[in-house]
Amino acid sequence: MRSSGVRDVSVKEAASWLGVSERRVQALIEADRLSARRVGRSWLIPIAELPRARYRSRPLSPRMAQALLDSLSGIPVSVSASERARLQGRLDALLQEGDPASLLRSWLAAAAPPIRRFLVAPADLQDLSDDSRVVPAGFSDSRSGIAVVGEFEGWVAADSLEGLQQQFLLIESSQSNVFLHVAPELPASPLPLGWVLADLSAHGGPRESAAVRRLLAEQVIDQVLTGPSKRQSGATTGSAPPEGTGEARAAKTQAAAAKHAMRAAKAEVAAKRAHERAKAARSQARKAERAAAKARVDGAQGADVT
Repeated sequence: MRSSGVRDVSVKEAASWLGVSERRVQALIEADRLSARRVGRSWLIPIAELPRARYRSRPLSPRMAQALLDSLSGIPVSVSASERARLQGRLDALLQEGDPASLLRSWLAAAAPPIRRFLVAPADLQDLSDDSRVVPAGFSDSRSGIAVVGEFEGWVAADSLEGLQQQFLLIESSQSNVFLHVAPELPASPLPLGWVLADLSAHGGPRESAAVRRLLAEQVIDQVLTGPSKRQSGATTGSAPPEGTGEARAAKTQAAAAKHAMRAAKAEVAAKRAHERAKAARSQARKAERAAAKARVDGAQGADVT
């Protein structure tokens, strides 16, 4: 779980954020080019001190970035045939990519609203997250499945920010526990899934990246199960493409890829649950062994007394 106060990341998370190796991060710390503090045998790096993440690809134009976000949210888009082909190619690339969060972070760099970091009294954090002027986002969106303690991430309209600052005594600080994406208008609640994916991708951590993979697979599976890309194209009428056409083959390929992603996501969840069950079983076995040993000692002591 995250701790309140300064958001620190491990060397591994910093390497993922920067797009470099863990050894490179260690070298930057040793050369005093990256601020960090040692806790035990590990280094912790304030996330606010990290340089901008290296892009894997050129950012999309704001228009195409919005089209991608709408498609990921299941919202119809209106683009030309050539743009639709490029958009489908990017959706396919996300589905097949081992780390889709890094691609999204690069593609959406020019579209993301500015984020402001604040410090608020822990006692006021819940009231702030429940305020109607704020929409939970990123790791604070329940769909992320990430357990967070002492921090909140949300979206707020620009004209509401000052009122929130005054009511909750929000102090802009690098030692932040509130992360607000400031947009011209307050988005719908819950936040469209595309933006949840974008916000999680921006963090660059392994838990956020895992959540992006899971949510992306679930969304593509849902689109395949509900039929051809009617919602993406914005068409109101139409039928499935004829068998043997390029469109039909593409649809079959997408469906097969979605099924593969679903199986991978289920396998990941099953492996995690199996690990937790094995861990619990080992703990119970150790308790039983200790109880048996104690019983033997008590029995021996009783025999000595008699």
